Amino acid sequence: MFKKIVIILLSFCYTSSAYALCSNCKAVAEQNEDGWANGLNTGILFLMIPPYLILIGLVIFGFKGKIVEGIKNFVNS
Repeated sequence: MFKKIVIILLSFCYTSSAYALCSNCKAVAEQNEDGWANGLNTGILFLMIPPYLILIGLVIFGFKGKIVEGIKNFVNS
């Protein structure tokens, strides 16, 4: 189990090519004077929504019993 966790963590260290996209988008948006950079920023924020929804779903699914138990304890106290 420990080996799997180490491999997963090390795999995140080798994603240097993913950083190029952000700097390219920023450079294009800074050079633009037509005002569509606001739409680009909105699109980036829109693409951030699904990962957060997935994370929230996993947390709720994983801690469902503890959440219900905590609510019952809160109501009964």
